[in-house]
Amino acid sequence: NYFLIRNEGFEGFLPKTTSGITLDSPQMELRKDMLSMYLKRVLTQREWNDTFLQYLSHVGKIHTNQAGSASINVDHTHINALLGYLEHLLIDVLSNTDSIDEKTKRGILMAINKFFWIQNDFFTMHCFMSLKDNLISVKTPPSTKKSKCCWM
Repeated sequence: NYFLIRNEGFEGFLPKTTSGITLDSPQMELRKDMLSMYLKRVLTQREWNDTFLQYLSHVGKIHTNQAGSASINVDHTHINALLGYLEHLLIDVLSNTDSIDEKTKRGILMAINKFFWIQNDFFTMHCFMSLKDNLISVKTPPSTKKSKCCWM
């Protein structure tokens, strides 16, 4: 269970079972803060240069087992669910904002959609790279291999 894994840099108390975890638990607060920092970074980015794309790739990589000690190895299914939920929230806020004209809203909507597709591509790329590395290093029959990606 991902909520029982200690995040790198987290020094606080970590419950042994999920029943001890709430949205206000210290590690959940840390994760919410990290998500807020990520969203601030991507939503205020004005130029999509190589540095920014490397950042998006790094975000994808640290959620697999490729990043070493900084990895948290989240299933691709859960990443997709979070990205879909975030996109839905942003589109809902945009749709209910009366102070933006329709042409600008369409442009923002297309940018939000494009961003989430690109971020998802980086998650998928690193998920498959991680899966490939696991398949090469493990000497078990194909029928017993387990993947971290939902469709494998």
